[in-house]
Amino acid sequence: MNNVDRGLIIRRVGNKRSEDYAKICADSLDQNNMKFEYIDAVQNVPYDKAAEQAGLTITNEQINASKETENSIAHHPECLEIGNACCTASHVKAWRRVVEVDKPCAILEHDAYVYKNFRNFEIPDDALVHLGPRMRDTKTYIPRGRVRRLIQIPQSIGTHGYAITPKTASKLIEGMESRGMVFGVDHYLFLSNACSIPIIAADPYPLICWSRDSTMGDTGEINPGFRGVWAGQNDQNVPGQITPGLVEGLGCPLHG
Repeated sequence: MNNVDRGLIIRRVGNKRSEDYAKICADSLDQNNMKFEYIDAVQNVPYDKAAEQAGLTITNEQINASKETENSIAHHPECLEIGNACCTASHVKAWRRVVEVDKPCAILEHDAYVYKNFRNFEIPDDALVHLGPRMRDTKTYIPRGRVRRLIQIPQSIGTHGYAITPKTASKLIEGMESRGMVFGVDHYLFLSNACSIPIIAADPYPLICWSRDSTMGDTGEINPGFRGVWAGQNDQNVPGQITPGLVEGLGCPLHG
């Protein structure tokens, strides 16, 4: 069976806010009778060191070569910031753990909140299974039951909750190893889908990312410039990730 075996919660050890958020995430999994373990995030190091800690490379040659690649770090310099670089490297660490476990896993950032046990369906190979939207709080959206179907979608925003198989994890790693860490994780996976692995929504979504004070800036890095999609509220979504279950969970009755 290709059901999710466990949740892998990415947390920043020694960062109290991150540890507190991760505990909320872990409790929500526990309340739904789902196993979990923690992935210690890469933190407070520049891009090249972050790549190194994830077992990847990033050289000037690779950066220059990435100029020819749409949605790479050459086109999204905000991905080079310490917080974003370490986030990408932390996800790579989680992918490597999926390969080690050799079973499908859900990769959860510390701000994920699980409403429903989502071990009731199989995770397909060669797919990124998007598990939930961003929400202002844990009350705005409530799923009306467990996952009933999988729906292919063109795009989503945020890497707070998704499930992959070991085969998919290996493909994601190989894509980074072959070119270097030339993508930020958001653009690599869901926002731009640079990895070209199909995105599938679990409907109704079993979890959310809840809006809270981000720890992305807890790096000591002074950066007053553009921060891309991370600049504003972290409850923003994109139209492409709207599903019938999301609409229903927001309190909009569906006819028929």
